[in-house]
Amino acid sequence: MQVGEETWTTQKDGSGVAKVVPPECCLRVIRARGGANVALPVGGPDRPQVGVEFGVPVYQDLNGIQLPEDWRLSVSLGHTF
Repeated sequence: MQVGEETWTTQKDGSGVAKVVPPECCLRVIRARGGANVALPVGGPDRPQVGVEFGVPVYQDLNGIQLPEDWRLSVSLGHTF
């Protein structure tokens, strides 16, 4: 489980140029997350892995017009060479 994550965001200024802004500028989010990686039963010794991670925000400090986050789900498929 991971607690205490800050997210950096990308915003566009008036000319359309994207810039990376620190989390102090826009929002602060602390999430409680958990997940697992499982090796698939195919492919020999270097098998592909499936990863699943789920998270919910514990604290959100939104600045301006922003939608709050209810939950987050990540699913990945990886293979090590």
